[in-house]
Amino acid sequence: MVRLMALKHNSSSSTVGATSAGIFRSEDEDGIMEMVGYVTNEKGDYVSTTKYDLMVEHLYTACRVKGYFNANNDIGCVTLRMSHGNSVFYPAITNDVFREAIIAFNVEVSIKMSSKLVKSVFMSLPDDARDVLLRDGMKIQVLDSVRYLLRARKHQWAAFIREDETLILWGDSFDSILDMAEIMEKKLVQLIWSGMPKEAMEEVVEKERDLESVLLMEWYIDRDWTRFFILLTCPMIALATQFVPQALLGSLFAMIGPIWQLNENTMFYSGKPPRHRLSGENLPHITVQVPVYKESLNGVIDPTIQSIKAAITTYELQGGTANIFVNDDGMQLLDERNRSIRQQYYTNHSIGWVARPPHGHQGFVRAGRFKKASNMNFALNISTKVEDALEAIRDPSWTAEDEAIAYERTLRAVVEEDGRAWAGGNIRMGEIILLLDSDSRVPEDCFLDSATEMVQNPEVAIIQHSSGVMLVVYNYWEHGIAWFTRMIYNAIRITVAGGDGAAFVGHNAFLRWSAIREVAFEEDGVRKIWSESHVSEDFDMSLRLQIAGYISRYATYSNNMFKEGVSLTIYDEVARWQKYAYGCSELIFHPLYKWIYKGPFTPLFRKFLFSNMKLHCKLGILGYIGSYYAISCSIWLTLLGYFLSGYWAYAIDQFYVTNFQVLVTTLCVFPFFGNLSLAVIRYRLKEMSFFGAFLDNLKWIPFFAIFFGGLSFHVSLALMAHLVGYNMQWGATAKELEESNFFREVPKVIKGYKYMYLFMFAIIAGMCCLTFVVPLEWRITEPTVIIPLAIMVGSHILLPLALNPFLMYFTY
Repeated sequence: MVRLMALKHNSSSSTVGATSAGIFRSEDEDGIMEMVGYVTNEKGDYVSTTKYDLMVEHLYTACRVKGYFNANNDIGCVTLRMSHGNSVFYPAITNDVFREAIIAFNVEVSIKMSSKLVKSVFMSLPDDARDVLLRDGMKIQVLDSVRYLLRARKHQWAAFIREDETLILWGDSFDSILDMAEIMEKKLVQLIWSGMPKEAMEEVVEKERDLESVLLMEWYIDRDWTRFFILLTCPMIALATQFVPQALLGSLFAMIGPIWQLNENTMFYSGKPPRHRLSGENLPHITVQVPVYKESLNGVIDPTIQSIKAAITTYELQGGTANIFVNDDGMQLLDERNRSIRQQYYTNHSIGWVARPPHGHQGFVRAGRFKKASNMNFALNISTKVEDALEAIRDPSWTAEDEAIAYERTLRAVVEEDGRAWAGGNIRMGEIILLLDSDSRVPEDCFLDSATEMVQNPEVAIIQHSSGVMLVVYNYWEHGIAWFTRMIYNAIRITVAGGDGAAFVGHNAFLRWSAIREVAFEEDGVRKIWSESHVSEDFDMSLRLQIAGYISRYATYSNNMFKEGVSLTIYDEVARWQKYAYGCSELIFHPLYKWIYKGPFTPLFRKFLFSNMKLHCKLGILGYIGSYYAISCSIWLTLLGYFLSGYWAYAIDQFYVTNFQVLVTTLCVFPFFGNLSLAVIRYRLKEMSFFGAFLDNLKWIPFFAIFFGGLSFHVSLALMAHLVGYNMQWGATAKELEESNFFREVPKVIKGYKYMYLFMFAIIAGMCCLTFVVPLEWRITEPTVIIPLAIMVGSHILLPLALNPFLMYFTY
């Protein structure tokens, strides 16, 4: 910055002389001479320059953000008069002619614009032109050089300078100069468009309906066609942002649209049980499949088994038959005592079970990053071998007793032949499978209605039941996730009843055994039902069934009496979101190193895109997948936007949407409109009064603001891990909560999230330096630039702390 002190212009000689009073000179590290201290005004009083420094710096920053200066040169400048003959220039300039001209011109404030917009005016300006005729009939003078500024018509408040292709604006009021610049910018845009040939103008007007008019206008100004490469980002942007309009429009129609369909039956939705129930010999055999790991027998497994047995009792009284098939992935990992207790328990309760060896035992591999799929495949493979062996020796004259004797002999033979599996009880599969988690609960009368639906609708492969939440520890974390889970099931209910495809969440669902065998596939020489190469094996199964022509149906007539547990800790919930994100990436993309010879997209995704599945079902699935990409990229795009808006706001394309715009949009769609619409929907569903629902929604806003604001880094790690081929694995979700306290949790938080905290604190340190430490011209001080990143970083820091109830326990 150069402050010219008491400069006096001699009109006859066109020279600049300087006198000063009370001036101290200093030279900064760049060698630019500064004059600091005080100057004298017209009355001879000393005046401090500090406030003028701040004002002119603010003006320059505002102009730079608005793009009034060309990023590739240092021609742009702003000036501010302190008193007659005393002006402040920002930034430091070396053009003595401009400096002398502005001092002599004696204007309050001026802006020297050097934007691409101004340059484009000179591109079509004749060499002999003395005025630029604006579209509204006004004229702006053209001067060959800034030397002729004193001859300018001062009350035009603007002049084009041909010599360096700039536009100088001046005014008598500091407060109004930016408004003048904005008005001039709009007039120049109109001028450029009006200068187009008539045919071209008509063509652009027609295309504005379909193309990005901003890109077209900017291309016409600077003829830089490379900006159209921005359009290559549109497919990924569309995938990541598709969930927002879906949520917005879905909420709007749920608020004002009909709701009678929630109590009806459609292709994808069952709001009421089938009218004509099956009876007697027509009832299919149902197998209840329960994959378990090392959960507590008494605390987790036994309550689930008791719930299943009550439902089986009801079904058998109605004339049906059912069996329980436990896929025990933990039995061979237990000590002898606990192993015997489990086996005796299974025997006492007539439970069939299969257990596989530990990972690495005699070369055995438990495949998959999430072991549930390979556990079920192993157990189903043993069951299928038994069934095939029985089919080979079955005699038509066999009685039920003969069948039972042959089954026991065959099971022992299959287990001995396999040499790895342990098994016992009835492991045969019925026509219908009820897939449960180890901590599920089922209503007593749930088998008959679902069996009837399956028999009467052979195209249905999955009936996914809406579930309630089973609370275990009753702390605020569990209540918050339980509330969110209920709202998710409500949203699924509304969208599926409205015609969308039904979701399959991997438990509390009835599956047609013949259908899932039909879509099985060969891998490693073994016929597999569930995909072991996908973390989201349930999503993969749903896609394969729908591609094969089957449909999934969402049932709500059980009134949420199916129950499921939720994540008991923030660690499990973050891991769950990582697992889902990883699974979605697996379904769409190959790892990067395979793109060269396999292409970016997986065969399953290509098959999905070109299948005969209904378009709205495809869009719904793509919107769900895209939501994980939107969450994962938010921290990185916010960080990128911080620097783009902070340093190159004047240079970045207008196609770009700033962080603050995204923040405002997100706040409008989710916390504001989302909670309002949810309150209306819950009122219309007769769950609560409108005000009661609205207040209930509001109380959870801070909880989920921190939760979703702090997920991005963790979800992005999962997506990047898949793309780079990193072997990321997850264990089973905890079904019982281990007691903890502050002194145990702090080391756990540090150990689990140390890299996230290092990254976030590095961002904070960088933001502080760029706000307070670095030289003025490198500082980023705009609140609209800082706030979005600050919110994102703060949410990540608070996520493991504010949503961890045990950090409030200071007991030993």
